[in-house]
Amino acid sequence: MRSTGKRLLTKGTILPVSINERFAGRIGLRERLRRSDDDGLKFSTYAQRRVYRLVTDGAEVQPNEVMERASARLGLEDRHPFHDMRLAEFALALPEEQRWRNDETKHILREAMRGRLPERVRRRKIQGDFSILFVKTLEALGAEPAFDRLAIASLGWVEPKGIRRMYREMTGLYAKNDLSYTARMWPLWGVLAMELWFRAAFSCDEMSSA
Repeated sequence: MRSTGKRLLTKGTILPVSINERFAGRIGLRERLRRSDDDGLKFSTYAQRRVYRLVTDGAEVQPNEVMERASARLGLEDRHPFHDMRLAEFALALPEEQRWRNDETKHILREAMRGRLPERVRRRKIQGDFSILFVKTLEALGAEPAFDRLAIASLGWVEPKGIRRMYREMTGLYAKNDLSYTARMWPLWGVLAMELWFRAAFSCDEMSSA
């Protein structure tokens, strides 16, 4: 069975192998990772549950806030028409055949854009993917050897052995052009972000010279 880079805790709760077990226990991470049952709401389809989780999850809110601040520094103001509550409620109520028809995703959106978008764009089934930038950035920072010098590991926050294993799994899958490498990419990126934040906040040396 292929490793997923995660440890099972309790039903519906997982802990990344990058997190130190003692640290997780000290901060009550297990309890914090346990979700309530979608706030007690019931959904008729998986798609409805997924849409609800997407728009109520902090992982969706935080990037939007970061991008909004970046745009504001350039004198721009972001707009997110798909986040309008009326549109969200409409999307939640859509029957499945309106979401996906045969091998076509976003069916109702494509139909709404008929005559408004070039056909080549309207019917496109692939989209840009920038995950390669994450892999190349990790490589440029020294990647696996750099994970042996993590300041946050010396504090007992993360588990270097699990991080190195996750990195090797990611690079192996990436070399095979297996898109499941992205499941390892995000936890590794989080470790890197936390390390760089810690070094900047507490005036540590740069990661490359650690």
